[in-house]
Amino acid sequence: MTQLYGMSMAENLLKSKLGQWAQKLRGFAKRLWAKLDPRFVNTSAEIVGEVLSTGLSLLIVCLGTISVLMSRPSVDLKLFKPYYEQQLKSAFSGRTANIETNTARWIQDRQAIEFHAAHVDIIGEDGTHQEIADIRAELSFRSGSWAKPKLTKLHIDGGALTIARKRDGQIQIGLGTPDTFERVVPLWSSNPEKTKVGNTQVGNTKAGSAETSAVGALESLTAHAVQLFVLDEASQLSLSIEGMSGDYSFDGNTINIESHGQLISGKDKAPFRLELQTVPDRSSFFARFAIEGVRPIDIAPTRGTFTALANLDAPVTLKGEVKSVAEGGLQDLKLFFSAGEGRLKTGTSYKPFSHARIQADYDVPAQSVALSDISIESEALNIEAEGAFKNIGSAQNGFMKDTMVFDLAVEDVRINPGKRFDGPIKIKSGDIRGGINLAARTLKLDAIKLDFGNFQTDVNASVQGQEGGGFTALNVDGVIDGSMRVDQILAFWPKDFALGARNWMVKSLQTADFSKLKVHVALDDNDIRNRRIEDEHLNIGFEVDDVNIRYLRKMPWLRDGAGYGVLQGNQFVTHLTAGHVDGLEIEKGTVLIPRLSPHGGDFTIDLEGRGTITEMLRISNFEPFEYADRFGLDPDEFEGTGTARLQITRPLLEHFDPNRILYELTGDFIDVSIPAGYGKHTLNDGRLSLHANKSGAEINGPVKLGKWQTALDWHKRFEIPQVSAQYTLSGTIARDDLDNFGVGLRRHFGGEIDVVLQGQGDGFDVQAANISADFTNADVNIGSLWGKAQGEAGLLTGRLVIDAQNNGSQGGGRLENFTIKAPGLSFAGSVALSRNFQLESLDISNAYIENFIEAKLKAKPTPQGVLALDIDGKYLNITTWVDKAFRTQSSSVTAPILMTASLETLELNENYRLGNATALFSHNGVGVEHAKLSGETKGGPFLAEIKRDEGQAPADGKTPQQTPQMGRVLINVPDASHAALALLGIDSIRDGVLRIDGQLPLSGEKRGLSGTAILTDFTLVRAHVFAQILSLASLQGLADTLSGGGMKFEVLEMDFSLEDGAFKIRNGRASGPALGLTGEGDIRVDNQTLDFNGVLVPAYTVNSLLADIPLLGDIVVGKKGEGIFALNYTVKGPFKATQVSVNPLSALTPGFLRRIFDVKRDDIMDPNIKELIEEQKQ
Repeated sequence: MTQLYGMSMAENLLKSKLGQWAQKLRGFAKRLWAKLDPRFVNTSAEIVGEVLSTGLSLLIVCLGTISVLMSRPSVDLKLFKPYYEQQLKSAFSGRTANIETNTARWIQDRQAIEFHAAHVDIIGEDGTHQEIADIRAELSFRSGSWAKPKLTKLHIDGGALTIARKRDGQIQIGLGTPDTFERVVPLWSSNPEKTKVGNTQVGNTKAGSAETSAVGALESLTAHAVQLFVLDEASQLSLSIEGMSGDYSFDGNTINIESHGQLISGKDKAPFRLELQTVPDRSSFFARFAIEGVRPIDIAPTRGTFTALANLDAPVTLKGEVKSVAEGGLQDLKLFFSAGEGRLKTGTSYKPFSHARIQADYDVPAQSVALSDISIESEALNIEAEGAFKNIGSAQNGFMKDTMVFDLAVEDVRINPGKRFDGPIKIKSGDIRGGINLAARTLKLDAIKLDFGNFQTDVNASVQGQEGGGFTALNVDGVIDGSMRVDQILAFWPKDFALGARNWMVKSLQTADFSKLKVHVALDDNDIRNRRIEDEHLNIGFEVDDVNIRYLRKMPWLRDGAGYGVLQGNQFVTHLTAGHVDGLEIEKGTVLIPRLSPHGGDFTIDLEGRGTITEMLRISNFEPFEYADRFGLDPDEFEGTGTARLQITRPLLEHFDPNRILYELTGDFIDVSIPAGYGKHTLNDGRLSLHANKSGAEINGPVKLGKWQTALDWHKRFEIPQVSAQYTLSGTIARDDLDNFGVGLRRHFGGEIDVVLQGQGDGFDVQAANISADFTNADVNIGSLWGKAQGEAGLLTGRLVIDAQNNGSQGGGRLENFTIKAPGLSFAGSVALSRNFQLESLDISNAYIENFIEAKLKAKPTPQGVLALDIDGKYLNITTWVDKAFRTQSSSVTAPILMTASLETLELNENYRLGNATALFSHNGVGVEHAKLSGETKGGPFLAEIKRDEGQAPADGKTPQQTPQMGRVLINVPDASHAALALLGIDSIRDGVLRIDGQLPLSGEKRGLSGTAILTDFTLVRAHVFAQILSLASLQGLADTLSGGGMKFEVLEMDFSLEDGAFKIRNGRASGPALGLTGEGDIRVDNQTLDFNGVLVPAYTVNSLLADIPLLGDIVVGKKGEGIFALNYTVKGPFKATQVSVNPLSALTPGFLRRIFDVKRDDIMDPNIKELIEEQKQ
């Protein structure tokens, strides 16, 4: 008793405290209600209510385990009545909600709380009442007292319930309508990851178990007189069911559902019944269903998978049974479909619909759905058929997800294509096989074999549908056997498509039989939307005979035609292989409608025949052409044979401007000769094409000009008679072609030059032409001055004016305003040629050769045959000529020439240039007569001159003297150090003035320059070999001077010769205040070696005082340039590793005895030249 009393006291105390808390909470809520936003209040109330409800439930569980609550049947939840009423009001969009009874009780054996609400009345904003007789929900705490409870049982009597599947696959069940059910916490919600289609196995669990499904812990759901809303966001399907009653149960393995009600279909209600047994992942199931009187148009969504339901507006009855198992797939199917009177949408409009009936049964051995009774009767379509469907899918993966294969047999088909066609199309019988994919909206017909009576089809096709109706692609391939008449072709031709062509066929195509049709259709969205078909998207080939066609109103009919044709894209063409126009037999012809849509396009007939060019031109002189008379062509001037084509083009209209009718005559001819050309070189052996119409005439093709193979393009505009004929001759010229024209340039030209001549004249009488010669594919050179390899760009342009007196028969004429451009070369000017292509005059306003010349040139032969050339400009490089002039008499010049030049810059070497230079070069064809260079340098005036002996002028004043002549060379260089560095590569000299006085050998001899060189007032610096000599002679002070500011010399004299790569020095001597020396030897430039010896004289001024005393000077001092005390030295070896030696004993040896140590060397020249040099020294 005490224990029971204590428990009772605890219970009373708890209830007292809870009552006080509830009173305070309610007072606080009332005060907040007046101040806060209602939406905030609702949300806050929901959160607080959830917390308190859950807390209370947990508290009840705890008390139930330790107190006398276990003996109580229920606990009244009046405390939370306002919260639950608020939730119901929100869920049903009500103004107020009243709950008569609201209790909860603990179920010990099930470890669960049952919440119960009875006699719920929701009053809407419009005053209507919605009653829920009874709601019971059981929450299980089997997982533990503090775990989240799970909904296991639910009973609803009355009210509204919404079942929704989200786009992510999650399924929710909530109280209320689709607009309000999400305002409160759902009664039940699935795990979205377990509701995705095809998710039949998770981890190591088996497919079909509760762990792999969205069912969870819900064991039963009972509904009575409920208004049910079904939403599917993925397919956009939305259904409303009134008076739905049913039971749902789940025992952990199998789900059982039984329900019935009325589906809202517009203003009507369609009764339905459903029985379903399935495993949680729907891999195995059995279903029995029936619905009567539903109109698909009323339940069809505006977009998504089920939009096609809107095409049928008629009452539908659907009954069936289906069974499928996880391992074996579909096991049984019975389906009956019927539709009563209504409307069926075909194309863009609805048409009357009488009835439709389909009976389907599943053939288990064949794994197919047999359609035993298909009957449709409507204004758009009548058909009787039977067949079968395969690959309809499974419960596990979904039905009709993939392509379903079918095979149908049809008969008594009548198709009404609408007002755009002449009438209905009837089919006696046929077989259709293919596949359909509803999800992808594709229909593929592998075989369409239909019998139309006098022709039969054997084709395959495919259609790609689109959302909202219509299609975006159509493909058809196959053949049509039999014979189609013109009227049967027109039955398939829309009245408003290619109207002009259709009307022309009705009125101008008298008869024609089409057979052996081959069909290829590949229409895409652009074709369908624009109603214009691309050529590659439609091709219907056929053969045709018994053709009788009128192509021009005033011309005879084309009779007894036969051939073949094609309807391709937006054009229609028939090729004729036989036929005749009166007496003209047609070998080949074409009837072409290039544009079927839009109407008003042109129609062309093209006929071909064979004959001579003279005959074809004569035929073209008849009406309506009259080419020869109207345009002054004489057919007899042309020779050759070939084929000709006559083309007539006119609009596909009944009434049009006659000027729109076009005529053309074309021909291809061989062995053509035309009496025109360049002198004796006439046009012959041509393979020419003729094109003439009312606008003009053209002749083009390959033809020879003499022996040169060219291409001719000749045309004349007849609309403007005063305009001369224009012509173009183009071809490739090689060396042999130039030889045939009498032009010899073989030494300077190789490869090919692309030549284009464009001119004008009366007919073929040509007086002038513009010339373009592209010598990119040629290798061209101007000796060693410039050259280009094959492949480098090169172009010559100009205007060629032919000598009118002899018509160019001897090559006379002018090349005016020519330009030549190539890498490193640019010329512009004019040139005149006399007979036999000899130069008459040359006037070049711009001559540019990279690193050679930038100047103006003028040239003209003198009466004596000497080419007089004048150069005036900015720059000229004569390095090559300077080198050859001083080294050898040989020359590449073989013709008499007299050149004068006045230049801003004259380059003797890349590092040595003359400013304000003048030049003279005279060559008699054998050798140089006179060459002179003068100009300014930084150190003063520069002069270099080569001149043959005077007195060798031509005896008669006309013919150059050819006897051998010697030439004198005089060079004066004011800045010797710069010249030595630039011309000889010597960098050990600073300052100085150089004078060279020498002789060239007799004309024709191949020896080099020889003479005397004198260098005065210079300083020697950075002379490595000389410094080594001073160091070995123990003259370290002089060596240091040489390495520092340099060693000054007053004069350096030597005799020299340049011959065969050797620079020979004899009798060389130099003197300065501190040092004197002598030397002679050979410097081999060709193999880079040195062999040199001499005497070194320290303190030269004092040491050589006795040199001028007769006899005594020769004995004590030695030869000129030496001293009393002197050292012999020798330098030998290659430039990079010379061996230097000095004899110290020679310093104590009298001068005459030093000769003992001298090396004996040969003279540098023959006695005659030596005497001349000695004379020059005096």
